[in-house]
Amino acid sequence: MLDPVGTKEKHGLEHATTEAYDMFQPHLKMYMVTVHVNGDEMAWVIENHFTMNGETLKTHSIETFAWDAAGDLLIKTYYDMPAEIGEGDDPYEFLLGEGNVIAND
Repeated sequence: MLDPVGTKEKHGLEHATTEAYDMFQPHLKMYMVTVHVNGDEMAWVIENHFTMNGETLKTHSIETFAWDAAGDLLIKTYYDMPAEIGEGDDPYEFLLGEGNVIAND
């Protein structure tokens, strides 16, 4: 069985970007490591420092962005998952608590 590598799929630019960022803003500091652009695709690596309950976890994420001919954007984010996260679990709920996650309506 493969380890999960990301979060549940999100729909809508606001939910996938602003709302996701706002949920983590009080807990997360991000440091850009590198950015690569190739035509209508972009990827970056970020060093993430996530602090919750006085404990800081440091991990890297790889995030890819691809724009299609209609201007739609597909974002994929890859990062190490805690061993406690199983397939179908939402890492946002694990890190922030279920009541602190903005639902994807």
